[in-house]
Amino acid sequence: MRKRVYGSTLSQLLGCLLLATSYSEAVSMTQKAQQLAPCPSSPNCVCSDEPNESTHYIDPIASIGWELMNAEESRSKKNGQRLLAAIARYLESHDEFKIIEQTDDSLKAEATTPILRFVDDIDMQVRGARIFVRSASRLGYSDLGKNRRRVEKIRAAMAEAGMAQPLSP
Repeated sequence: MRKRVYGSTLSQLLGCLLLATSYSEAVSMTQKAQQLAPCPSSPNCVCSDEPNESTHYIDPIASIGWELMNAEESRSKKNGQRLLAAIARYLESHDEFKIIEQTDDSLKAEATTPILRFVDDIDMQVRGARIFVRSASRLGYSDLGKNRRRVEKIRAAMAEAGMAQPLSP
């Protein structure tokens, strides 16, 4: 009887340990899912989740009037989701882009260069009233600034449409 109690207690202890471990892994995966993948060391990528001082950093695309919103409004996804939907319409209207996956809060697309047909990956996430973006080349070392220019072109088109703020000088 005593061995059965120890065995039962040991089983419960191991079960609790496994549960705690799987919970911490799930929390870790959730935290990772909220950030875009980091850029490699090569200069062919830009990302809003990179440190501001990094050469890979690019400002998120902010909804119009974002800096004037109160704290509750700026955390609300409604304006960010509208902006992401407008970006999706923009991408669909240009042959170089192909949307791979889209939800209310995220978008994955491919951009193909016209002459050499290189494919770059674009990931976007809604965070409050802003769109965090990552654009990276699949091949090569340098993109000669193509990913940054592409994101800034999207930002400019959204600003022109009255959906996003232009980039401040």
